[in-house]
Amino acid sequence: MEIFYDNRINEIKNVIEIKAKYQKVMLLYDENVSNCLKGDIYNEIKELCIYNEMDINNINEQEIFNGYKAIIYLCFTNSFLKCSFNRSEFVNLYCPLDEFLLPYFISSDNKIAVGNNFLFLQSMNVDSLMIVSIYFNRFFNYLNELIMNGNRELDFGLEEKEITIYNMIESLQRFNDNSSFVDLDVIKKTGIAYEDVAVVDLMLINSFYVLITSIKNNSVMLVDSYKGAKDDYELLDKIYKIYNDETFKNMVTLNYNFLYNFLNKTKQNILELINIVDFNVQDIDNKIKKLKSYAKESNNLISYLYVYNIFNE
Repeated sequence: MEIFYDNRINEIKNVIEIKAKYQKVMLLYDENVSNCLKGDIYNEIKELCIYNEMDINNINEQEIFNGYKAIIYLCFTNSFLKCSFNRSEFVNLYCPLDEFLLPYFISSDNKIAVGNNFLFLQSMNVDSLMIVSIYFNRFFNYLNELIMNGNRELDFGLEEKEITIYNMIESLQRFNDNSSFVDLDVIKKTGIAYEDVAVVDLMLINSFYVLITSIKNNSVMLVDSYKGAKDDYELLDKIYKIYNDETFKNMVTLNYNFLYNFLNKTKQNILELINIVDFNVQDIDNKIKKLKSYAKESNNLISYLYVYNIFNE
């Protein structure tokens, strides 16, 4: 990812000239973009490419994959998160209209993005939500690797560095290829706003705390499977498969002290940051319902929170 801070429109022109000259370029915009701003970009690059534009909230994917070399994303982050198509084959020029950063570093399948990606920022402000997400997903992916692959490697040092954009990017680069930013998957599939991703992370870290302590104390409960699944036999099979997964319970028990300390450290990091971010506390119950629904339908480690009745089904 190359990052630019100044002369955004001029830098967009330079990238198009180098990466997509005389080729098809699509501008995706949302309702927050003025015709004046779109016009400024068009006038700057119209001699360099075959230009088209489309509302990001009404994307025609057939057209997107109709020979376009580069895509310019000019929108707010919540609009960008609705883009579900695979962006890896395009030259991507991200021009967020707000201060958020993390989603532009993450692929459509919620892994670290690779490819020709350029980020055009209006300031050097740090996205505090990005830091929260890094802390949570570090814990989540460590737990996932431990349970699924027996891998206990952990190599992150964000706590030891100043909080800057470049140090956050370095921390992102330490995630391995299989790592997933599961909190972004949650907000995409539930419709929770990106501004509330820190609340999602805090709810999840608290839920995993209850889960691992319940396993350690041998006090786990099975969700009311027949109430939750009814005639969904595939879901019933999944519930019983997870509940009878002795490997999961054994790995948690054997590594309990480390997991407990790591979890508490992660929670403390999140709590220190959550005081400086804005989020909506008015509909926590609704967010819990959405998280429960996600856990019920998911096939990742969060499904264990549903099966072990952490959400009190």
